[in-house]
Amino acid sequence: MSSNPSFGPEWLDNAEIKKDVNKVTEDAVKRIQEQGKKAKQAQQDIKQDKKTNAWLWQFLTFITKSIKNEKLINLLYNTFFKVKHPQNNITYLRKNINTKVIVGIFVPFYTQKAQEYKVTPLYENILTSDSTENIPNFMQYLKKLAKTYHDNIPLDKEVFTKFITEIILLYISVHTDKPINERRQMIALEVAKHLYGQ
Repeated sequence: MSSNPSFGPEWLDNAEIKKDVNKVTEDAVKRIQEQGKKAKQAQQDIKQDKKTNAWLWQFLTFITKSIKNEKLINLLYNTFFKVKHPQNNITYLRKNINTKVIVGIFVPFYTQKAQEYKVTPLYENILTSDSTENIPNFMQYLKKLAKTYHDNIPLDKEVFTKFITEIILLYISVHTDKPINERRQMIALEVAKHLYGQ
């Protein structure tokens, strides 16, 4: 018997196995590197989300302190912090609120503060310089806002209409000599028409 290694078919099989093992090892290294990159990106995204959420909350805090209209504050709460189950009409408190939508509703009226609180980039694709010029422009903006940030939790149409009506009464100049209650009713009808086709 010879002590020389055999270079027959068995040796070729072993060489192929070694080549496959090296390939598996290279693939594993690449996969681990990719997973590491993804984990690092996810970590960066989480940090950015925390910053963005902090900015949104700061802006929302500014808004709630700035609004002196108690009716508007109550409507804000009833619109976004409560949800009515559509089948049994039971009202629940929401665990999470859609801060991007709430803030987005007020951004057109406080553009300088929005820039100061660094929330403007979230809305720059949907916000136009004439978003608050009149009711139809504001309704168009709200539709874009909903399309961009809606969380698919249904809002009570009647309460939301009242909320938007109060915002319009507070922020958008409506030229009419009608008393406030008639003006409120007129605006609510226009809001419902624009938002719900009613």
